[in-house]
Amino acid sequence: MDFGWSPDDQARHNRARTLGRTLAPDVEARDRTATFSRAAWNALAEAGLLGLPTASEHGGQGLSLLQTVYAHEGLARGCDDGGLLLAAHAHLFGCLPILRGGAPTQQATYIPELASGQVIYALAMTEAASGSNAFHMATRATRNGDHYVLSGEKVWITNGPIADRILVFARTADGPPFASLSVFLVDGTAPGVTRHPNVPRIGLRTCAVGPVSFDRVQVPEDRRIGPEGAGAQLFLAAMEWERIGIMTAALGSMDRLLTASLRHARKPRGTTPALRSHQAVTHRLANLRADLDRSRLLLYKAAWQVSRGKTAPAEAAISKLTASEAHLEAALTALRTFGASGLVEGNGIERAVRDATCGLIYSGTSDIQRNLIARMMGA
Repeated sequence: MDFGWSPDDQARHNRARTLGRTLAPDVEARDRTATFSRAAWNALAEAGLLGLPTASEHGGQGLSLLQTVYAHEGLARGCDDGGLLLAAHAHLFGCLPILRGGAPTQQATYIPELASGQVIYALAMTEAASGSNAFHMATRATRNGDHYVLSGEKVWITNGPIADRILVFARTADGPPFASLSVFLVDGTAPGVTRHPNVPRIGLRTCAVGPVSFDRVQVPEDRRIGPEGAGAQLFLAAMEWERIGIMTAALGSMDRLLTASLRHARKPRGTTPALRSHQAVTHRLANLRADLDRSRLLLYKAAWQVSRGKTAPAEAAISKLTASEAHLEAALTALRTFGASGLVEGNGIERAVRDATCGLIYSGTSDIQRNLIARMMGA
């Protein structure tokens, strides 16, 4: 594995980091009001960051997943808006079914709008009754001539309340999931589609997340992505990309938390020794640095594997598990370093703890990642 970046890769990383610093000057206020910034989204789109891995003929830059991860790590290092990053990563990394399973005409129609950020995409898989056992869904699409009739409700859909297009997974037959699930591209404003309001929650509040329900929605056959029954395979492929790409936000946040904690630990405190004089403090910061480097290398390894055209389900699960757990520990380390001042709204530390907590849940909980890893080991 060679993670030596080319001059173009380094320049792209640096540009993304510089842009990131400009995107969220009002993030504390928007966190308190749970407000998504369309202006920041548009800035990401104009910079081309929503289409890096898509083909150049469809408006993207044709980068590998590894190159894309490195650019988005730079963005996350500069941007202190975890909700915005979650929205962008769900849009970019979660919509692989179109890239992998879309017919040429579908790719030519939909990938340019996804890559340009002109429309916002969402992936709708999770249901209230199935939870992490996502393949046991109840949402059903029944063929009726040249279209399908789609009914059901999805929950915890990132971008759901604002999505222009929604990739919906539904049951098209009975039986095992690898023959009975299909995926459809549905307009967010189509008759019968209800995008419910943003769900109030502990963290990542600047991203719109909520249920989407479908009441006998008419979906033309040419909006089915891939063959009928291919939904489970397309979902698993999408999850590899999402679990890898979405954790770039954790790397950026951990890096910022380490920098802030070091700066605070070095501050003079009058006649009281600086916090760095206490070994307990410096050991925690050393652990944070080790966790950051370990998370980064595992993420790069998983992205490198996918970029070589290989499947990497175990690597994706390991990197997601490691980075998400390390991110929360990094936020708690920062809180311990700042002490009571870290509890105060407005300094970013308490928000980082809340945002990092969500990483244990989205894109597969930590226990689900452990289940996947154990299964792939034959345990």
